Amino acid sequence: SMRKNKPAKRKNLKQQTLTFPCHPKYLVAVRRIVSKMWRDNGLPLKDMRLVILAVDEAISAITQHATAIKQSGNININLDMNDVRFKVVIQDNIHYFEVDHLSEVERRALLLKEKRYQIALYLITTLMDEVNYIYKKGFENELHLIKFIKPQTEKIGK
Repeated sequence: SMRKNKPAKRKNLKQQTLTFPCHPKYLVAVRRIVSKMWRDNGLPLKDMRLVILAVDEAISAITQHATAIKQSGNININLDMNDVRFKVVIQDNIHYFEVDHLSEVERRALLLKEKRYQIALYLITTLMDEVNYIYKKGFENELHLIKFIKPQTEKIGK
């Protein structure tokens, strides 16, 4: 099940942390939460769609990879918004490179998945303004996605 760690009472939520099992069925809920934060703060919907697509891609790639290497774990997402940028930090504890226990067929499937992950990362970098990937051996992987918030006046005539 999905846990919301810090339920704030304020209407315009600027920060939220979500933890859920590494499974694609939680994508819809994550999408809904990102969308609500974005809309509540009155930001351009075009950029919101790009952020949602990037987050979708990231979570899909992680869950597909976990399935490929027969691992389960949790995904932790931190959403943080200020006047300048919307930041998403996605953490997972899937061990990407421990493949000793896999058969030859499974390894080949994994290589294809790796390709899928690289394509996902490429797409994410085109959608977001900044993307950083941090791999901590044996601990967790972190993907930092940043979308800068355009001044609201730009909505007019563009």
